[in-house]
Amino acid sequence: MKFWLDRGDSIFLYQLLKAAGVENDYTRIKYIIDRGFVQVNGENVFSQRYEVKNGDVVTYKQRVVEGEEITFVMHHIKVLDRRQENLPASEKAIGNVRHGKMKAWKAKPLTSELELDKSIEQTTLKIHASLQNKKLTLALAESCTGGMVQEVITRHSGCSVYFLGGIVSYSNGIKQNVLGVPGEILEQHGAVSMETAEAMAAGCKKLFGCDIAGAVTGIAGPDGGSEEKPVGTVHFAIAVEDKVISRMVELSGDRESIRKQATLRLLRFIASRC
Repeated sequence: MKFWLDRGDSIFLYQLLKAAGVENDYTRIKYIIDRGFVQVNGENVFSQRYEVKNGDVVTYKQRVVEGEEITFVMHHIKVLDRRQENLPASEKAIGNVRHGKMKAWKAKPLTSELELDKSIEQTTLKIHASLQNKKLTLALAESCTGGMVQEVITRHSGCSVYFLGGIVSYSNGIKQNVLGVPGEILEQHGAVSMETAEAMAAGCKKLFGCDIAGAVTGIAGPDGGSEEKPVGTVHFAIAVEDKVISRMVELSGDRESIRKQATLRLLRFIASRC
């Protein structure tokens, strides 16, 4: 694909992928760039705001899922000066993307992601203040979020007053041997289930001796889903006093988005009980 810029102009990498029609969702674009799936001139680029200029070649191996079939499409985007007179007319055929001046593509915030990050931060601060004021303690057991909930909790100075610690129980072995999730629950209901989430929360509370224990287990994708439990299926549970309460949601988006949404859901669940 040829992508035309005005002479001397440039465009951010994330804008180029959107403008060229390679990917349409900004969350997805952030995901693939953050993981180095996009190259500029043969080098992996990890910055969304990398400035692509005339003469650069952008390549991206896109993963396409259609039902149970997975294929890959290689995109080559050559950025050219649309005013170069030495290019033959055939090079400017319909189907190539013509891009106007840079001002038409000013940096746009990734709105949905910014709002999600803001909600996570606000909810974390609410928990931070509440647990400190009420002198309650918290511990966490995470699976699909991989420690993300613990990471946002420990961003704030003073969290050691209430946060005792957590377990990232990604494997069934850790769920069973560290958190005490019964093997029959894992066998009968699976790692992603209400029963497992509840057992994780109860085990976490017992292990840490805390006032509130939160747990989350789910399928963040892009693989691992099934008709019964599609990607985005997430179970939460909290153990408070002698009660264990659970919830289930079906989230959508890429892996990073699902993990962040799950983090927010668990934080809100905890906030409602403290």
